Amino acid sequence: MRIFLLLIAFSFLQQPSNAQESAPFFASNPALTPDGQTLIYSYDGDLWRASVAGGVSTRITSMQGYTTNPRVSPDGKWLAFSSTQFGNADVYVMPLQGGDITRLTFHAGNDMVDSWSWDNKTIYFTSNRYSRMSEYKIS
Repeated sequence: MRIFLLLIAFSFLQQPSNAQESAPFFASNPALTPDGQTLIYSYDGDLWRASVAGGVSTRITSMQGYTTNPRVSPDGKWLAFSSTQFGNADVYVMPLQGGDITRLTFHAGNDMVDSWSWDNKTIYFTSNRYSRMSEYKIS
């Protein structure tokens, strides 16, 4: 019995490795850039960028509300995402390398980014507008 209690005590004293300490918990909605070298993901209400080879993650957005569903345009120049900055989720777009964020939708429904068109000109999103879920698009 003493050995069992001793093993339990030692299991609580073990420290996690450095890799486990630096890894973000609850990272969600990952998206890869077209070249497959950079990962964009949602963590702690903002969007972050990290190299697939590892290293330090950098914050891309710092908006009020919760920012999620990052989608990189096929040409790798633009980042579309959804954010609840003004209460409900709307669609936003910004240059992938950083810059001004532009709000594209202004409806009371929740607009969640799904994907880009292959020509980089249209963003597709799901919305609960008019009390039903439907797919929409915006230039």
